[in-house]
Amino acid sequence: MESSLTSLFAILADFKDSRDASVISHKAHVIFDTIVSFETRLQIVDSLMAEEGLSELDLETWAKCSSRLMKFYKKRHQLAHFSIVAEIHDKGQTLRFSPFLTFGKMMRREFKYLSVDEINERKDKFRDLQRAVSCLSFAAQQRRGLHQEFPTPEVPLTAHLRELARQSLAKRQQQPNASQQ
Repeated sequence: MESSLTSLFAILADFKDSRDASVISHKAHVIFDTIVSFETRLQIVDSLMAEEGLSELDLETWAKCSSRLMKFYKKRHQLAHFSIVAEIHDKGQTLRFSPFLTFGKMMRREFKYLSVDEINERKDKFRDLQRAVSCLSFAAQQRRGLHQEFPTPEVPLTAHLRELARQSLAKRQQQPNASQQ
């Protein structure tokens, strides 16, 4: 997910290779990779998207995607900061995945575990988000006349986000009319 966001930043930031203007410079990736905070990375991409001259629908679609990225980032964070806990029992031991485990939590026996199903569900959501960001990256490349010969088909999540954006825009357009009546 983060590598796709980095690629989107590189496209939106318009860093060009000094030897070939049709190639996006790797320097954009280097710069973005130095930013540790996911929230900051997302705010930067949000700001660049706002400067893209997108249609209202495309801008709202990105807003929906950005919001979802932030929501699932918190779940991703649990996967990035975990400990393996060995539970010893009569039949041996079971290894469990415990996010944000601290010494204090261990001493108080406050274990929170993620099941294999929860981990797989997150993996699937992250993959879908990564694909959606890749589609938006391809659209940004198309706006710049880059790589048009390799179209990326729209993934279901991108279509879903676009539909949510349509609904939000329609709702906003109806609100002023309702207050005038």
